Amino acid sequence: MQRVRPGRLPEPSAGGRFFAIPFDAIAGFKEVAAAARALATLPTNIDLEHYLRADAALDERRSWLLSAPDVRRMSENERRYRDNARLARQVRRMKQTRGTAPARHEWRLGPANCFYRSPSPRIAPLRQAMDRFFAGACRCIGDQFYPPGAFRGWHSDQFGAIGWVVFLVEVAQPGGSSFRYVDPLSGELVVLPDRNDIAYFFRVSAEAPLFWHGVLCECTYRWSQGFSLPDDWRSRVGC
Repeated sequence: MQRVRPGRLPEPSAGGRFFAIPFDAIAGFKEVAAAARALATLPTNIDLEHYLRADAALDERRSWLLSAPDVRRMSENERRYRDNARLARQVRRMKQTRGTAPARHEWRLGPANCFYRSPSPRIAPLRQAMDRFFAGACRCIGDQFYPPGAFRGWHSDQFGAIGWVVFLVEVAQPGGSSFRYVDPLSGELVVLPDRNDIAYFFRVSAEAPLFWHGVLCECTYRWSQGFSLPDDWRSRVGC
């Protein structure tokens, strides 16, 4: 079953593991909000037609977001991605020891979406504002840019960031993209159309039930910055 949430402030759901909260509903969040908005700019020298020329395999991966994920298949994909990432890190370390510096770019064009290299100077003002607001260290776990047609396939982060995280979202056209997740308690697919100035708080864990989520960007530009959160984040936000 699929449930589409309206554009108003959603109620906490998924057994208290997910909250969607507008920036202006969080007291004292103005500095963070301003820093997040300042990052909603188009990357330079990017081929914006890249995602419209997707091959059949990419189209199939995008279509998986239209229904709840095949958990067995997606878990295997995540495991394979983890192993490939480990191998890539080993290769980079070997190249560095041989005196070959890694390539540096403002952004990196991926098969599904585009992301900025992190950590980078561009994210510093937002990270510092986050640290001040939450009175603790907030590690950047993603600086994403989605052109129309881009997406982030089903994933649970079971091998990556563990604990509470937040993604701060800006869109050029509200409703032109959506955050999707599977309610860990009911197994229901929830489609939440993106709006400007929205913060998605959720908890990821390596223990079942996993929090499966993804992003589908259809007809807008979408920016999101993700951070790990201190354990007492709820007291700062007022949940």
